[in-house]
Amino acid sequence: MISKREPHEPANDNYGRLARYIADASHGGEKCLASWTAGCAAGDDYDLAIDEVRATQGCNQRTKKEKTYHMIVSFRPEDNARLTPDVLKEIETEFARALGYENHQRHCGVHINTRNMHMHVAYNMINPETKTRLEPFRDYYKRDTVCRELEKKYGLSIDAGRDEQTAFIKYIEDRLVRLKQSLGAADSWQDLHKRVAACGIAIRIHENECQFAAIGTKDKDGHSIKASTYSLDFLAGRLEKRFGEFEKSTGKHRVFERFKPANPFEDYIEERKETLRKVVETAGTWQDLHKRLAVHGLTVRTRGNGCIIAAMGSRKGDNFQVAASQINRKFSKKHLEDRMGAYERSEGTYAAEEYFVPQKFDEYVQERKEKLLDSIAGAKSWQDLHERMAAYGVEFRLRGNGCTIAAIGSSTQDKHHIKASELDRALSKATLEERFGLFEKSKGKYAVQERFRFFDPNRALRENERAKKFEAHSGLKSFYTYATERKEKLQEALEASASWQDLHKLMAEHGLELRLRGNGCIVSAIEAKMKGNHNITASSLGREFSKWSLEKKFGEFEKSAGGYAVKEAYKLEPKNPLKAAKDRELWRIYLRQRKEARESGRQIVRSWKNFAFKAQRFLDEDMGR
Repeated sequence: MISKREPHEPANDNYGRLARYIADASHGGEKCLASWTAGCAAGDDYDLAIDEVRATQGCNQRTKKEKTYHMIVSFRPEDNARLTPDVLKEIETEFARALGYENHQRHCGVHINTRNMHMHVAYNMINPETKTRLEPFRDYYKRDTVCRELEKKYGLSIDAGRDEQTAFIKYIEDRLVRLKQSLGAADSWQDLHKRVAACGIAIRIHENECQFAAIGTKDKDGHSIKASTYSLDFLAGRLEKRFGEFEKSTGKHRVFERFKPANPFEDYIEERKETLRKVVETAGTWQDLHKRLAVHGLTVRTRGNGCIIAAMGSRKGDNFQVAASQINRKFSKKHLEDRMGAYERSEGTYAAEEYFVPQKFDEYVQERKEKLLDSIAGAKSWQDLHERMAAYGVEFRLRGNGCTIAAIGSSTQDKHHIKASELDRALSKATLEERFGLFEKSKGKYAVQERFRFFDPNRALRENERAKKFEAHSGLKSFYTYATERKEKLQEALEASASWQDLHKLMAEHGLELRLRGNGCIVSAIEAKMKGNHNITASSLGREFSKWSLEKKFGEFEKSAGGYAVKEAYKLEPKNPLKAAKDRELWRIYLRQRKEARESGRQIVRSWKNFAFKAQRFLDEDMGR
């Protein structure tokens, strides 16, 4: 999301003409997806609201400056599905609040006549009550801040912000003399491309303007700037007059330096570069390398024809990865495969002692402090409070004798929580219980508009450990073991599937089913409840089973239609095969007692191990041993 103010001279200031353009009145609204008014006494009467604004502007005859603030907000095409009319109105309200125009009259419209859907807003700069003109101070910075906040809130694609744009501008200015010299010495388009490429810069033509862009970036990344800003010799018309019609770079020119956008993950890698170099040098096998990297919350993956070092749990679009050769040139895929053989994927059960966190949870909460406190102030009960907090991806939990604010979906081990009283003293457990009564746990069925993003590299390991403890205590085979034993078959089923229902059908053959839970997917035994030991996170079977990967392949999640044939099903069975006839007989007695206990409402004998031990001791005593 990017925003800009469309400037105009006072002599050309015509609010009525702009408002009619926003509603696309001259073309019958063909390019206008929606239009509305806000802050007007005329309500939804669009034309009457225009007369109202013109009357308000006419009340101020002192100012000689323009009285209309024209703002354009542009969105990425991939965000269109998320931008409902209600969301667009909320976005406009946030901009109005940031610019100080919340109580001002305005006309708004959304246009779809270009590749990027965009919203026009005409703000009346004259306050309808005081009749004074309001000029927002440093409005660019305010709009940029709102863009970044709204991208997080609504899950929109992230554009380059003010800090990254400033960094790229400085990068250009530091090399401006060399760029001008390159232009002066060039005798063709390809010669110019070759000379500026040495500085990591590409020449592009966008909307009849010549741009400097960082090599390796796309237009949507925001790392580009109008070249004529620095010299009129870079005007597209002058360049084409000199070199002929524009030619794209062949892309075969040498690059001696590159612009690197700010990337906290690269800083994380740089701090551990020497340690990681030793890890890669001393690893003897791929699994040994995965295990050693996992200690630092990292993993090695293939990407194209090379290898990358990525944060465990990260996805392709997160940008939390670097080329393995960035740590050392000897760590290219070719060198690694020469040493350790063909690439092997991580088994995903290695422990992480540290891991990369894109943002600290306390920073996430502090950024939303005012909004959270406003929401909490209006709450009328515990469930109302949980619902309001869930909108920001957080929830209240009990811990010890107090309350904590924690990220939804996080566990205690993740440490993504803070004391509620640290945010505000009024959020202590005692104060909240005075307002709402005894603490009530969240029902967990509330809408989440934004989430705190965190990785949990040890989740699969913890599931494995829980399964081992269950098996050691009970002597029964866990559902985790049952599912992971069929991992290869399930991966083959995924490769053979062309849709969600295809996958559900093939998984049902093994008595398994994919379900949604929170913001991810789980694999459950068919007809099992959502609790107990009968489900595991889908990504435990491999990264390709994560919700993100599955939805990328099949589209939005579809629930199983049911009715598919089940060839085998998860059932209660001993961890170790029963070879002796007496053990098999004891097992039949154990199952019968469990069934009788369940039917009569008595406590179920859960541990087969204890049951077999006591039964064997009873038999030994009965036989006089």
